[in-house]
Amino acid sequence: NIAKSHGATVFDTLTGFKFIGEKIKEFEEQKDYNFLVGYEESYGYLAGTFVRDKDAVISSVLIVEMAAVYKSKGLNLLDAIDKIYQEYGYYSDALDSFTFKGIDGQHKIKSVVDRFRNIEELIKIFPDVNIIEDYKSQKRHYLESGISERIDLPSSNVIKIHLSDQSWFAVRPSGTEPKLKIYYSIKSNSSERVASQLSALKDKVKILVIENHE
Repeated sequence: NIAKSHGATVFDTLTGFKFIGEKIKEFEEQKDYNFLVGYEESYGYLAGTFVRDKDAVISSVLIVEMAAVYKSKGLNLLDAIDKIYQEYGYYSDALDSFTFKGIDGQHKIKSVVDRFRNIEELIKIFPDVNIIEDYKSQKRHYLESGISERIDLPSSNVIKIHLSDQSWFAVRPSGTEPKLKIYYSIKSNSSERVASQLSALKDKVKILVIENHE
């Protein structure tokens, strides 16, 4: 919402700066967009195209510059982010990891992920689901209209579930560890409501995970 309000276009990619780098190259070749900033879930940021990987040096400089600009206006960075929350809503992001050890760990992880693909079971626990994105089948399903469309990204075993209040959570098996990762992004109108909604959502997600989690 912040980017759109400033006339910028937002693109989704899979996690990993190689995918962001592909977008930079695409923009340069097609000359239809100029790359401004890219980021991923694991706290990686890139401004500009010189490095083409997550770059803490550039990010640190930008933070210092922001602090200086807001100080000249009689504000600090906390004041600035509070103003952003008030204008665009309060957000909170979180991550849960569930470990499935043993020889049958991968089978258990697959079983849990498949449970999130079961729409009937899903809506019993999350009646406010309105969009389901399955990056493995590369399909986006709009539950209210029944319309489906293609996700124009490489196939990946990830499911992202959008709720009617603009919050969402995503389910992804780790590629390097016997873990199932759940990513949360909550939106509400106050910091207190964000915290309570996140806690409630985590409890609901565990219902689909816990039967296979030991």
